[in-house]
Amino acid sequence: MKLVIPLLHYSCSPTVCSGLRVVDYGGLKLKDNQTLLLLVSEVSNSSEVGKLPIDTEEKRSKEWLEMPCGDGMLSLKFTLWQDLLKGMNSVFHGQVRVDIDENWKLGPAKWFYLRPKGQEETDGGKVEEIGEITLKTTYQVDHILKMQYYKPLLDLLYQSGEVQPLTASLVAVIESLPKVELTPISRSLVELLAQTDHIRPVLSSLYVNSILKCQDENTLFRGQSLSGKMLFEMLMTFGKMYLISTLKPVIDRIFKERKNCEVDPSRVLAGVSVEKNKINLLVYFQMLYEAVTSSSANCPHIIKELLYDLRKVVGEHSERPGVQRLAVSSFIIMRFFAAAILNPKAFEVRKDLPDNRVSRTLLLLSKLLQRLSNCSVSDGPLSSKEIWLNGVFETVTSTEHKTVMASFLDNISLAGDRVDPQRCTVFKFGMLIQVDRNRMRWKRVLQAKRRYVQLTSTEISWQKDAHCPPKGIILLTDIKSVAVDNKHIITIAADPLPIQFEAPGVVEANDWYCAIEKQRNRALHGDDDESENYCTDAERHVDRIHALLFKYRDTMVEWRDQLQSDTEFDEKTPELLKASYVVERDRQAHKESLIATLCATIDVTDAIQRAHEEYEKENNEAVKIEEIVPETSQK
Repeated sequence: MKLVIPLLHYSCSPTVCSGLRVVDYGGLKLKDNQTLLLLVSEVSNSSEVGKLPIDTEEKRSKEWLEMPCGDGMLSLKFTLWQDLLKGMNSVFHGQVRVDIDENWKLGPAKWFYLRPKGQEETDGGKVEEIGEITLKTTYQVDHILKMQYYKPLLDLLYQSGEVQPLTASLVAVIESLPKVELTPISRSLVELLAQTDHIRPVLSSLYVNSILKCQDENTLFRGQSLSGKMLFEMLMTFGKMYLISTLKPVIDRIFKERKNCEVDPSRVLAGVSVEKNKINLLVYFQMLYEAVTSSSANCPHIIKELLYDLRKVVGEHSERPGVQRLAVSSFIIMRFFAAAILNPKAFEVRKDLPDNRVSRTLLLLSKLLQRLSNCSVSDGPLSSKEIWLNGVFETVTSTEHKTVMASFLDNISLAGDRVDPQRCTVFKFGMLIQVDRNRMRWKRVLQAKRRYVQLTSTEISWQKDAHCPPKGIILLTDIKSVAVDNKHIITIAADPLPIQFEAPGVVEANDWYCAIEKQRNRALHGDDDESENYCTDAERHVDRIHALLFKYRDTMVEWRDQLQSDTEFDEKTPELLKASYVVERDRQAHKESLIATLCATIDVTDAIQRAHEEYEKENNEAVKIEEIVPETSQK
């Protein structure tokens, strides 16, 4: 694909300045009365920017741009813009880096390609292919039925927290199906159950399964289980903004300062002080430690309730006092805070990836936080494979540090047995530009109203910054519509007047649109039927679970028949059927309840599949009729 090809003319003087101008350009699609502006800066000093206007009629610059020129090679960066002022049809045409050395004394005119050409002729006259992409696409049509067909399956999911014993519930069956990818299923279950009264008992039933199957309490909830996947999805759904607001200030500082924190002697370069690096690491750790341990008051109430249920279930099945904190720590520290420190981009704490030095610092900090958490919940001494970290470990796992960490784990998981004020869950926040159509255009551009916008479970508010009082609040139930245009402006229609915000780009605008619509839907349908009171696409999520169950229908039939026939179990028999992890006095009740669950699940799955087949049959007949009608009309 051939793109912009501007011609830049250079004249480097032997003294301390250089002059340049544009002689010609080609390949640009411009409209009348538009301005081209070339921004020029030194690669080593991007703050010094020169601006060179280009006449679009004559295709050249009428003036020379003079810039200081240092000794040796000069590296310049050229960026070409059309209508530079933001909000006035600004277009970025591309940029290029140009190195000018002493051999280029006369500064001859040259063509520079802001973007690569599709083809280029070589010295032999042959056309050299830059490259090509072959793209193969496929599509799949999913037939999603109305909720009335899925309601029986949804009721079975809701009842999973009430089945006795809990080991025979439908979610226990789903977890035991062979080779099931639990992540998408857990996401669908969370979407369907998140804001209903069923999420806590269903998760509690899965906690019981995980505890009974665990062979070593020290590794409790460390494996891949449906309970772990679902609780992690809940943490990310309701706690993402809590996570970002807690970690971002410290991680941003680490990215900015880039201090050397390497304490492994084998990795430290000659002449670098390990002690100084150790001090840098401990300073950063103290900042993260204080940010995490003082954040329990900001944690969403629903997360505290789920962690309270986890702690309660563990306490009922274990006599060790530290195991309760261990279970809480395995989620809130290991999978949440420590994982986000290790990979801030994946958890949306940062938009950019860290370089090697920052990445190494984040890895060490994540290890230190995990070590402190483990020490605060473990009764015995912990081993260490990295001996060079032992000195740092001793510092961060002092009695004071362990006491504060244990107190944090208690504060974040004991909301169920005391009065704890509920806080609105923050689902999204960030800086946007408030758009005022009544202001003059130059004021909208040069005096843009930057606003800190925050979306909660009940409202959307905006303020000058995070510490100022709100300048405006709109309840989600008062919003009539939300729209995004091609200039990434978000329009929120509500009484008495609509409000508009401009996002930095298309992706950010769509993210805000989806987040607002999702929470608005939840707020508007809060009193409706539980199957549709929060999820914008509930039918699709139930259908995903149905598709999984129908895929393993023969397996469930085999399990049912095996239980009903009282055949002997062998080594290949699934643990769900043998129920060796269930107390012996409860195994008969488990068997009878599991048979009932399997029978009900098979019947519901078959009914939904018949509805699918009937729909496809009617759809195919309608297509045939549409094909016959044109042929008849032609005759």
